[in-house]
Amino acid sequence: MKRKKWLWLLLLLPLIPLTFFPGFLFYTTAPIVEGLSDFNLAYNEKQALDIYFPTQKKYEADPVVVFIHGGAWITGRKESINFNRFNGAVEKLRAQGFAVVSPSYTLAEDGISPFPQNIKDVIDAVLWLKKNASAYELDSNSIGLLGESAGAHLGLMLAFHAYADAHPDWPRPEIDYLVDVYGPTEMRTLYFSEKLDSLNSFIEDLPAILREPLDISRNLMGFDPQKDSVKASQFMHEYSPINFLKSELPPVLIIHGDQDQLVSVEQSQLLVAKMDSLNLNFEYHELEGVNHAFLGVTDSQKDSIQFWISGFILKQYPLN
Repeated sequence: MKRKKWLWLLLLLPLIPLTFFPGFLFYTTAPIVEGLSDFNLAYNEKQALDIYFPTQKKYEADPVVVFIHGGAWITGRKESINFNRFNGAVEKLRAQGFAVVSPSYTLAEDGISPFPQNIKDVIDAVLWLKKNASAYELDSNSIGLLGESAGAHLGLMLAFHAYADAHPDWPRPEIDYLVDVYGPTEMRTLYFSEKLDSLNSFIEDLPAILREPLDISRNLMGFDPQKDSVKASQFMHEYSPINFLKSELPPVLIIHGDQDQLVSVEQSQLLVAKMDSLNLNFEYHELEGVNHAFLGVTDSQKDSIQFWISGFILKQYPLN
């Protein structure tokens, strides 16, 4: 029963309606209530981004952190940056002269896979920022990524140019660094995990109105993987960023809770081991007793998370 309570909470976290947003912001240091912002700037035909400008102007052109929200590729909104998991880091970075950008991206809908368009959306967002940097006083040569869960996966796909084999004609923008917060790295291990089996069994018992949008496998792939194992295997290989590591990659900060019930900490451990074998530049922090979305985090651990993220990003900017 306790496990089911965890699953309910984990599933509903990304689905919190924004009708509660104003009341929530009253109790947090959300970016939306601090400093200047510009909202809903269209960066391609269907998607938009929000810019949260520095609260203290320190540079002629502001370095940029792109926040990529989570939500299992099926839910989530760009406004979720205002939910208080990273706001301490965001607040510090903005006070140090950084702009923080939060884009929307394609989500699964009506059984149609969001892939590969969600990856292309993140690429488009970065390219838009580079192209329009001068209009918003942004530094086109200093752009990094901060991704959470599914957003971290998309960040990894971009940072590693993991889409290049399947889409050789796509642009390959360079980014300065990536912060990967409990992001999936190996889709096969994720799909065949006992935790996902438990989650799928749990979802099957839900009312249809909740079950259909949370049918992760079908919504994620756009087809029934049990009916086409060859296609499923190809999908999982193509969208596993761990398969596309190379000798030169931007620095990566990885943070994961060791009790994560949705994206096993093994996902980050596999990435760390492979990056270490290639002598790549990374920093890894594993949080004891912490679940997905930092459920169960202590006050001390929460402070550490803000420090790790802000400190890592500040180190990457050459003028600091």
